[in-house]
Parts: sequence; C-alpha cells; structure tokens
Amino acid sequence: DMLIVGAGLYNMIEHTFRRVGVDMGIYCFAMLDYWAGYRSRFQRIINDTCVMSLPDKIGIMDELCFNEMADEAFDPDSMVIVGAPHLEESVKIVHSCSSIIKKKRNQIILAFFSVSMPGFDKNDTSKEKGSGVMPPWGYTQHIILDQVINCLSTICEKYKQPVLLLVKPHPLEPQESLEQTILMARKSQYLDCQMVLFHRSAELICTADIILGTTSTALLESSLAGKLTLSIQIGTTEKYGEDVFYGNKVGLTIPIYEKVELEQ
Repeated sequence: DMLIVGAGLYNMIEHTFRRVGVDMGIYCFAMLDYWAGYRSRFQRIINDTCVMSLPDKIGIMDELCFNEMADEAFDPDSMVIVGAPHLEESVKIVHSCSSIIKKKRNQIILAFFSVSMPGFDKNDTSKEKGSGVMPPWGYTQHIILDQVINCLSTICEKYKQPVLLLVKPHPLEPQESLEQTILMARKSQYLDCQMVLFHRSAELICTADIILGTTSTALLESSLAGKLTLSIQIGTTEKYGEDVFYGNKVGLTIPIYEKVELEQ
C-alpha cells in the first residue's frame, strides 16, 4: 500500500525502488537526511540519460531545506517537514557511550571524520594532490587531512604537546587511501595518528576533546552533543562555490576556510 525509502546520492537501490513504486501506482514516501545535493538524490545518469525518480512525498528536515529545495524547483506541495530523527537518536547514543581510549596525562584527543568523494577516491593520493584536478567544492578529504596533520605537527612541536589524532574513514571510502595520506604527511614526535575502523562514530565523539572534518554528518552529531567541532574546508572559494554544509550555515560548527584559521 505504501513504499518508504531513503534518498541517498550514490546507490541505485533507492532510485530503483522509487521508480518501480511510482510505475506500479504505489504511494511512495522518501526521507531526506542531509542538506545538500537535493536534485541529484532523485536522478541517476543511465546510458547517458538522466532518469528521474521523484516520489509522491518527500520528508525533509526543516525550513532551510524546504526553501533550498523550492529554489531548485521542487514542488512545495510534495514536501513535508518531519525533522531529523536520525540526529536526535545519534545524540542520545553519544551521551550513552563511554570513551574507547584511556587518555594519557596532558594528552589532547582529536577525531577526524572523513567523507566519501566518488570519482576522486579511486585516484591514488599523490595523483589527487599533484594532478591539478579538483572537485567542484575545491578540496579533497586527503588534502584536508594532510593539512590537519601538518598543522598539528607544527603546534605539537612548538608547545611539546602530546596529541592523539583518531581518523575515521567513511563507510564507502577505501581506507588504504587515508592510510597513505597519514603515512606521507609530516608528523611530529608528539603526534600519534591512528585509523579507527571498528568503533562507532558516537564512541569517537564521546572519546575526543575536539572533532574535525569537512561535511560529515558526524560533525552535526558532535556539535549537537556539545563538542567543539570544526568544519575544515580549506580551498572553498568563489572559484569552486560556496560552503553548503548545514552546520556552518546555522552556526552549529566552526567553519575553517584558511590555513591561518586552522593554525589559530
């Protein structure tokens, strides 16, 4: 009688179910969970043809999302504000977690949440950095992580401050590419970088003193849980487009656009 689906950017499953549901005359409801890429969520390029998969009704998070989607020519009558239940539940989970690491004396723990960038993850790290080909938003997760490690190394050396940086790959991201970035980056003797593969994001948020990333949903979760959270988007300029991250738009997270801001 009714089909309830997600609205992800990359997979074909939700797109296919929406298409089949509409074709069969089944009422279709799709739930959004992020404030970007609205049009791309309901279309796929198949055999060089753009195929749409609009549902009967779209559940959205808030008025900001409503206005942005209306600006992209979505039918206002097809949208209904239902909130962000996934974020509400995530904050509860963070507050129920325990630290996964026993902090050493005077140690500061930071967690970096990476993101998946299809079309760029497949390149090796050296090619991403040296080819001159850049995503539309002006940076890659590897470039940002490299800058974070270099900046932390300088600060650690200057103040002889021990820091543990926990790096969490996105579930769709090849971990080898981030491992290569960590290996190639300049690191201080006071800075320890570790990949975290098997712990939940909530556990890292609970463990860390400061949360770092670019546009990961984990940054929203951490800021709502009361953690100091930085959205680092060095490279975002007028040339590449404006910052579209929801946390920065509404003041939940602290945006970092320049290296000097990151150092500060």
